[in-house]
Amino acid sequence: MAGVHLMPLLCSMAFGTTSDTVNSFRWPNAALGSFFGGAASSRKNFTSPVLMIAACLILLGCGLLSTLGGGREFYTPTYGYQFILGLGIGLTFSSSTLLASLASKPEDVAASQGALAQARMLGGSIGLSISTIVLNNKLRNGLAGALDPPRIKSLQQSLSTISTLSPANQGLVAQLFSEAFNDQMRICTYLSAATLLAAIATYQKNPPSVAAMKERQNATAGESSDESNGMSSNTGTGPVQPESGGRERRLDS
Repeated sequence: MAGVHLMPLLCSMAFGTTSDTVNSFRWPNAALGSFFGGAASSRKNFTSPVLMIAACLILLGCGLLSTLGGGREFYTPTYGYQFILGLGIGLTFSSSTLLASLASKPEDVAASQGALAQARMLGGSIGLSISTIVLNNKLRNGLAGALDPPRIKSLQQSLSTISTLSPANQGLVAQLFSEAFNDQMRICTYLSAATLLAAIATYQKNPPSVAAMKERQNATAGESSDESNGMSSNTGTGPVQPESGGRERRLDS
């Protein structure tokens, strides 16, 4: 996820291009991956193989994005790298969601999905924090002899400060930003390798059945509907009148 969010910044800061093109290109890839991931396991449980394929795609995408060279010229194959990464992320979203549902009891599905969503948010926050640290360190070390510390701190807090710099320093900042992006994507590549190992660990010789999960969900929904109808039929509709001894009695119409 960090690579997906960092790419538009790279386009605007290092390449001098707008990020609209990349923004309109990356998310459809994730949506396409989510569609294929859900369709692959619609009848039979292929969540583990799909997760392995997704982890391989993410590993490949991050590795390719880490080789952009640190230059200031936009590299056209970057679109292909983004496609591979976005497709892998989309496959991971749908397959992990289905995997959590298959591994949970019907009454625990909501809790498992909530935990999965929180884990994604936590991982994204950690990834963006690490990326920010890498960028700030690169700017601080690379600009030590070109800018004074207050200007460097201001640049770390807001990249819009680059517009106030001289053309030479703007080029230096853009070069440093491009190099920092490569370092960030290398970290993502290492983490993606660990993700591949985790995906392999999800393999089961006899995985849970998708049809059985659907039957359990339908049965649970039917039981809830019957209980609701039973409670409605047992509830009186007449007025309440007091009985002797201070108790109340409902008169059914």
